[in-house]
Amino acid sequence: MFRNLRPDALRLATMLLLASVPGAALADPPAGFVEHVEVLRQDSGAPGLAIAIVEHGQTTLSHGWGVRKLGDDAPVDADTIFATGSTGKAFTVAAIATLVDQGRLDWDDKVIDHIPSFQMYDPWVTREMTIRDLMV
Repeated sequence: MFRNLRPDALRLATMLLLASVPGAALADPPAGFVEHVEVLRQDSGAPGLAIAIVEHGQTTLSHGWGVRKLGDDAPVDADTIFATGSTGKAFTVAAIATLVDQGRLDWDDKVIDHIPSFQMYDPWVTREMTIRDLMV
């Protein structure tokens, strides 16, 4: 899915996916990190972004760059709330792919075998819908 993105675009996309994670700034970014992210932000044309790094369930870094809205001086910070749009879909697919890699799920498993309460309008679709079908 991400193979066609330029490396900088992929890095920025990853950062934007992390932008919706709130938390207090708990650590200083590595040397040069802030400057590198700012260059990526400017190159992308994004008015602002935030990054949070969570390790073992704990936020270890949270930082904002730029402004919340074009034409507005309000800066992005660690507590800025962003609309995440459809980024949850990518996280869901990645999580399911991890379960498939671990052998805990198979792409062709029936959804109803894992979620018995799953129900579509058509009983046949309910019975036959696979994990793979949900990813389309």
